[in-house]
Amino acid sequence: MSADLTGARALVTGAGHGIGRAIAVALAEAGADVAVHYGQSAEGAEQTAAAITALGRRAKTFAGDVRDAAQVNAFVADAVEFLGGLDVLVTNAGHLIGRSKVAEMTDEHWHNVIDVNLTSTFLTCRAALPSLVESGGRIVTMASVASHNGGGPGAVAYGAAKAGVVGFTKALAKEVGPKGIDSGLDAGRRASRPREGDWHRLGRWYIEKKCESPAPARQRRRSLATNWLVSVRDRSGSALRPSANWRI
Repeated sequence: MSADLTGARALVTGAGHGIGRAIAVALAEAGADVAVHYGQSAEGAEQTAAAITALGRRAKTFAGDVRDAAQVNAFVADAVEFLGGLDVLVTNAGHLIGRSKVAEMTDEHWHNVIDVNLTSTFLTCRAALPSLVESGGRIVTMASVASHNGGGPGAVAYGAAKAGVVGFTKALAKEVGPKGIDSGLDAGRRASRPREGDWHRLGRWYIEKKCESPAPARQRRRSLATNWLVSVRDRSGSALRPSANWRI
């Protein structure tokens, strides 16, 4: 299940803590240099970068509001300049923000959740595409269990945003696959035990059984799943995800 990403150049958004940090460090463990993006957690981003440099890889932090096109364009360009190109993009930035029933939801809450989770994915992918086309790179987007089941009470906006990420990734794969870019989706849901001969499904099942629900283990599970997506090469125009149905 370990990917060899020696010499790869990666940008991970929202890498100042949590799943984003776990992904960034896992990419470095596999041999990648990493541009560590953060929105507000500057101290956390520096800790992520320190963990990466301790592994002997290059790292630098980059700030920017993922909801703002100008800021996204700027930090992606700065990251590409630092790395000397771009091979891997992980659009991890996102947040529930808060819970609200539809009848009580403000326009501001709806737009904030959609922008942080879905618009940010679009803006970052768009900014990075020229560099990824040049390298024949890979994109991994981040969905959620909420994209499949709607999430818990008051998560309507979040569920809708993450379902939008799923649709966006499927459509993006068709668009950029012929240009040599692989697109993958960490859908964030559990897989039932697969048949012994289905190695893609077995890999996901193994990861999930080894890393159960507590937060650090869940972060590690998703970082391993992301590494798997980064390592798989596919030119079919389908989006890949490490789940029970691995091609979507």
